[in-house]
Amino acid sequence: MAAFESNLRGKERIVVFIFGGAAFSKHLSNTINEMVPGVRTTVCDHFLLDDGFCRITENPADLNIADAVLFHNADYNAALVPKPRKSNRPHVLWSLESPSNDRFRPGPNVINWTMTFRRDANIWYPYGHFRKLKSPVDVDFDEIWDMKNDSKTAVWLASNCFAKNSRTAVVDMLMKQGLHIDRFGRCGSRPPGCDGVNRQGDPCVAELVKPYKFYIALENSNCQDYVTEKFYEALISRMAVPIVLKKEIYVNVGAPKDSFIAISDFKTISDAVKYVNEVADDKEKYLAYHKWRTSYEYVNLD
Repeated sequence: MAAFESNLRGKERIVVFIFGGAAFSKHLSNTINEMVPGVRTTVCDHFLLDDGFCRITENPADLNIADAVLFHNADYNAALVPKPRKSNRPHVLWSLESPSNDRFRPGPNVINWTMTFRRDANIWYPYGHFRKLKSPVDVDFDEIWDMKNDSKTAVWLASNCFAKNSRTAVVDMLMKQGLHIDRFGRCGSRPPGCDGVNRQGDPCVAELVKPYKFYIALENSNCQDYVTEKFYEALISRMAVPIVLKKEIYVNVGAPKDSFIAISDFKTISDAVKYVNEVADDKEKYLAYHKWRTSYEYVNLD
């Protein structure tokens, strides 16, 4: 990697995004500042090793002058790889998929850098991140409690009912042990007045979830650092407490302490359900899972 970086010093950098294009351009902002001090979080951050300017383009005509080629794994097409390949121009793989669901197999000597949610990637690009505030802010905890409905304990929105980590079976067990979970999407019913359940970002989804105290935020894979928008959206736009599978994954990516409940903290599913129901019925215990809001802010890469 050092050879590539020395080649990129002291001039305008041009990154050509040839696999993915405009559909993903919102993720490639050049102006994400200080998301994590000292950590490069975008392609341009990675190239700005001294004062300079980095331009991201989707125009294949710029390939001849490009300093790097970026591609999204799901849109990769070997036939479109620039030839001949310059030895000093890195090819950067951008992927937001978990390895267990990623069928990308480019062969040897294709990828120089990775740009993924994993903290050990060349360019760390998570779905989101929390940053500690310099001073506490006020939070109206009564407002949070008042928006919750006592008859709506937990909700699960999912479109993949056959995930490799058997998350549907986990949800079934939670329900069997006494946790009331409303299920929407392809793995449940169609909620009234919200056709966008399978599109997590639809505004109606936030309004659908807000009355619930807990959100079942089980990922489709239990992979290192793999924490997607379902976790962050539950906390931020939906004001719910996420229930997750493995605690260490969320601790490792910097999720605030006591912002979520992990099933892995309990010996049995029954113990987990008992605890969640206790928290749901106790205002003080429930709001303790929102105390982090006074000390952290969420940084979104969109």
